[in-house]
Amino acid sequence: MLDLEEGELSPVVDFGLNVPPEALKAVAEKSRTQPQGATGELHYRREGRLLALKGRRGERRLLQRTALLLFLGDGLALGLLALLGRALGNWALAPFWEEKRRQAGLAAEASHELKTPLTVILANVGLLLAQPEGLGEKGRSRAHAIQAEGLRMARLVADLLSLTQMEAEEAAWERLDFGQLVQGVLLSFEAVAFERGLELKGEIAPSLFLRGDRGRLTQLVEILLDNACKYAPPGTAVELVLAGRGKRLVLQVKNQGEPIPPEEMGKLFRRFYRAAGQDGEGAGLGLFLAQRIAALHGGRLAAQSDGEGTVFAAELPAERALEARNSR
Repeated sequence: MLDLEEGELSPVVDFGLNVPPEALKAVAEKSRTQPQGATGELHYRREGRLLALKGRRGERRLLQRTALLLFLGDGLALGLLALLGRALGNWALAPFWEEKRRQAGLAAEASHELKTPLTVILANVGLLLAQPEGLGEKGRSRAHAIQAEGLRMARLVADLLSLTQMEAEEAAWERLDFGQLVQGVLLSFEAVAFERGLELKGEIAPSLFLRGDRGRLTQLVEILLDNACKYAPPGTAVELVLAGRGKRLVLQVKNQGEPIPPEEMGKLFRRFYRAAGQDGEGAGLGLFLAQRIAALHGGRLAAQSDGEGTVFAAELPAERALEARNSR
């Protein structure tokens, strides 16, 4: 028996000859004693026919090294291509991001510039309405119309400013007692509810914590309460409920207004969208902003409307759930 690995010797010329074992041993010995990578070779002549045998060990080593070099070369090439692609992508998108920042800056500047004249207009209209004797019936009617449109414009400017700030500025994260924050907003709306002839009810569970941006979460609660009060009929109630459900905090705000048609439900959170028949002061940005704020905090905003009223529900991750999500 020959002490050779399977396939270590290969015939080059004639595989059909019966080669003596001594010839195979000679080739194997030569293959082992030559420098690494060399091949042992023997020419054997029999009956006028030439047979060349050579060892495969060197070939295998050469193939293994070649395969390793190809593998390393491919990996290096792919890495360089990935870096080049990222650099080219950043270079190509740089004008887009610059234009987006410029537009956000212009919107913010325009909003700031509009706030001052609107404040002056509303202040003067307020003075006129405080002394209505000299206005007459038509004058008072026109002053009220100016005031209503001024308030609507001021609301639009404030919403646009909030939207541009949200897109341009990073959130200021902190640990918050969400129940206390909601309670403070609820108290500030008592005068609004009283003026509209509404009953404001609140049910807030204690010790519900989350991590978030205080200003934006306050705005979220304000939008939901303002929307509920705006479309609630006088003499009805607006109800707010905050509770913990497992790893989520659920804030629900309900009014007893006219149900929203099913075909309108999917459009409520679109930018500048207002449902048909809604003649309030808003410009259709409030619910869009509220949804963006909920998404920023890892939550979501949903709505349900039927014959008993309309409910907007914001689900936000509790503090531990949010930390676990951020750690992954």
